[in-house]
Amino acid sequence: MSAASPKAPDKAPEPSMEEILASIRRIIADDQNAKAEVVAPVRSPPPLPENDDVLDLAEVAQPRKPQPAPIEEPEIDFAESGQIDFDSISFDDDEPEPEPLPPPPVVRQPEPPRAAPAPSR
Repeated sequence: MSAASPKAPDKAPEPSMEEILASIRRIIADDQNAKAEVVAPVRSPPPLPENDDVLDLAEVAQPRKPQPAPIEEPEIDFAESGQIDFDSISFDDDEPEPEPLPPPPVVRQPEPPRAAPAPSR
């Protein structure tokens, strides 16, 4: 190395394989102990309500279907007379059908002007 370049700092020796494995085992053991502490608390049952005098209508009442409004039947004239006599109805007095309207006239587009024929020689 030259005098102008700084000297590389000394590196610490790398850990051995056994040291790495021991470190991993310690980390795993610590994680398992922490999980056991988190799971350990036992939950107590929820406290009973102090004021039990509240009436919950959802527990007491059953839902009712609304009753439909009564339908009033209109009076019909022929209902009292019995049946309708269809034979007494005359279909001959009908007005004749009107003549159909003539079709509208066809409007033609004007043809474009043509060029004059060339004079013959």
